[in-house]
Order: sequence, then C-alpha cells, then structure tokens
Amino acid sequence: PCPRPPLAAPHPCVPMAAAARRPWTAVAGGGGSDGGPAWKRAAIGAARVEEAPSLASFALGLAPSAASDGALAETFAAAGAVLQQVFGTEGAALPFGSIIQGVHLDGSDLDLAFDVPGSSPDALEIGPNGKPDNTRQVAALRRVTSGLRGTRFRVIESRLYKHMKVPIIILGYRCPSGSEIEADFSVGTMFEGTQKGFTDRIVRRLLAHSPLALHMVRLVKLWAKVEKLNKAYDGYLNSLGWTLLVLYFLVQRGDFSASLMHEEEADEMGLGGDPSTLPPPLHAAGTEDDAPSGEDLADFFEWVAGWETWWPQELPAVDEESEKTNGITGGAWGISLVDSMVVEVARASKAWPDTSPFFIEDPGVRLATQRSENVARSLKTGTWDATLVRATAAAEALRAESEAAAGESGAPSAWCVELQRGLEAEKAAKVLAPGGQGQPQQPWGQQPPPGGQPRQRPPWQATGPVPPGHAPPAGLVRPGNFVGGCGGCGFGGGCG
Repeated sequence: PCPRPPLAAPHPCVPMAAAARRPWTAVAGGGGSDGGPAWKRAAIGAARVEEAPSLASFALGLAPSAASDGALAETFAAAGAVLQQVFGTEGAALPFGSIIQGVHLDGSDLDLAFDVPGSSPDALEIGPNGKPDNTRQVAALRRVTSGLRGTRFRVIESRLYKHMKVPIIILGYRCPSGSEIEADFSVGTMFEGTQKGFTDRIVRRLLAHSPLALHMVRLVKLWAKVEKLNKAYDGYLNSLGWTLLVLYFLVQRGDFSASLMHEEEADEMGLGGDPSTLPPPLHAAGTEDDAPSGEDLADFFEWVAGWETWWPQELPAVDEESEKTNGITGGAWGISLVDSMVVEVARASKAWPDTSPFFIEDPGVRLATQRSENVARSLKTGTWDATLVRATAAAEALRAESEAAAGESGAPSAWCVELQRGLEAEKAAKVLAPGGQGQPQQPWGQQPPPGGQPRQRPPWQATGPVPPGHAPPAGLVRPGNFVGGCGGCGFGGGCG
C-alpha cells in the first residue's frame, strides 16, 4: 500500500494538536491531513475560507446581544434583591470585571462584591496571628446561600476554603428565557485600599474614546482564551493584563492619550450614574470602519513578541540603605499606563526562580494608593516564552492574510474562523461540564449542606487521567498559590 502522506502544514495560528481538523490548511505531499485526495481537501478548504467572515464583521459580531445584556441586567437586579433580603435595605451589589469595562461577550459571568452592613468594606482581614482571616466573609457568603430558597438562583460552587484571601460563591441565575447567567459573589468592596472595579472603570474611560480599542481588546482577549494563554493560575497573563497591554500599545502608537483615564465616563457607575443598574454597552452602533485591521493586530502581536527589544536590559540601581528603612521601592521595570512609559517599580519581595520579569502596573491601584501592583505577577518565564511563540504565529498569520487581501475590504479571514471555533468549543465544554447547563443540577435555590459544599480538588489532583488542557505546566502548582478567583490577585475573579 501507498505510505500515508505527511500532515499538512498547520495554519500559523493553529496549535499542532488541532492541525488535522483544519479544513483550510495547505495540502502537502499530495494528500491532506486525513489522507484524502489533495484536490478534495483543497476544494473544501477554499469553500470554508470563502464562507469565513471578514475581520471587521467578526469583531463587531463579538459584541453581546441585547438579550444577553438584558439577562445580565436581570441577574444583577435579582442579586441585589437577595442581598437586601439577607442583609436589609443596606444590602447592595457592586459589579466589577469585563462588564464594567465594556468588553464582555455573550455568556460572560457577572462579578459582584458586597459589604456586610456594620462591618469593614475591606475584603482582606488580618487575624491575630498576622495571617489573612476569611471567617467573616465565609459566614456572610453562607448567609447568602441560605437565602436563595424560592429564587431563580442555584449554587454552582462554593469556594470557602480557609486559605483563600477572598472566598467566593458561584451562583447560576435562570432567566425566564431559559438561559443561565453565572454570578460570582465575594465579600468586601475594597481590597488593600482600592475599590473593586476602579481599574475596570479606568479601562472603560479609555475605551469610551476609541471604538477601535474596544474591538481590538475583544479580539486579543478571545485569541488568548482560545490559545489558553489567559489563566494566571496556570502561570499565564490574565485577561486584565492583555487588556492593559492593548491599551498601552495604542497609547504608545498615539491613538489616544492615557490622560483620558482621569475623565469619568457618564455611565461607569451604572446607567446615568444609577448604581442599581449596570453600565450600558459602549459604541453599540458601530460600523466596520471602527474595527481594527489585520495589520493593526499583526503590529500588536509583533510588538508583544519583540518585547525584549524595547524593555530595559539593565535593572535600575537599588539603594540598599534606603530600603532598610523605607522598604523595597525599586529594583525592577514595569509598564505604566498612568505614565505612558516603562518606569522603575518595586521588585517583588518574594519571587520564584521561574518568575518572569515582565511587569504591568495596575492603573487603579496606582491612582488610588500610589503603589505599583503587578497585574502579571503570576507570569512564569516558560509560559511567557510559550505566549511569545503563539503571538509570533498570530502576527504571521494576520500579516499573510492582509497581504493576500491586497487592501480588499471584507476579505474572508481564516484567523477569525479559528477564533470562532475556539469560542464554540469553549461554550460546548461549559455546557457538558459537570453541573453545566444541560447536566443534572441541584434544584433552584437549594440550600447547600451544613458547612458548605465539600472541597473540590483541582482537575490535576483528581484521580484518573488528566483532561487535555487542564494540567498546568510543570512547576507551577505550589502550596498556597491559589488565593481565590484565578489566583493572580485577591479580587476573587473579575479579571475580564
């Protein structure tokens, strides 16, 4: 028999493991990835690319539908009602995360924080032993779960472990339309001197002045999600980090000034400033002229991949005598959106040997406390190197598509087809996951067993084979590095 033909070379932005199911990949050696005739594979690939959306239409299509935003608004109102029922008239939810920024997608989760009347609004409390104590937060969250009976909420998961800085409960809200919105509740609207959602409002202020930036952030975040490069718990850059990178890139390019972050956006605290409502969408009536081009995205990915060419090579000098009295004040470099440049920042007091030197300053923490907090604190050298490889591949793919289109507007984009497939796979995985939509679920509003739900092991600690894509890179799982949410901060999620 004839030998099996070699696999086709994958599209530059496609992981090798998935190359065999890419119908538009180039045919090599006279056959396709499934061993079928070359002419047949080429014909199918051409047909699929012809059906692909243009980059601009795909970008605009990522905006959440009116029905999705309506479901989020309904969930937010219902959450407020539950908090008032449990804590009285002072009970109120503070939203934060990508929904406040304005870059959320259909099916995005709702991140909510609340204060317990008569208690401190700080999410992080220190116990008598000098260590974080979440006893008050856990008790408040259990009161919320006990008040769900008779509502449209159900408990999906309770993360009330003693070692968490910010424990959370994850609830599902069943809308009358049949869709379910996931809502993450945490206690405390302040964290180390910064109000939750302040950074999100700063992001929104900048995006309000640039439709291109809004669509570019959505595309880059979706790319990072599809490529599995957005989980701080696995040692990658989180979604907020990708958002800030895009904004910094556009500021450096001269698209807008970072000083706009000081100008409050009219609806950042809710529609018309009403905190009982969610902020409305940004640039809802956009056109394809508002979307970034393939060249814009390729420029961004190349800029990320070549970060060492513009990052200072020598660390700043350290005044050891001054640090003995004033603490660590320098010794590292970081991207500052506030200053629109790379600035000297305080180096980490504790760092693992594989910690990446890449530093992205949180603009909210900087403006509120004058401290430089690293959004990329969980980034590792190995995962950052892997990210740069994927960024290079994305840049090459986008550059090739732009050159092939030769300036033709509305040209189909195979890169967008990949993103769409990844998005659909993510949704399907969420539906099929234990407890997901379409799976057996506990009744709506059912009270969890006394003491909360039993502790659930991370996927890589469970018995049996590790599901593909769920095991973190070697050396990243260390005792105590999971502090709530993605593990990258103490905000209990909401990184976008």
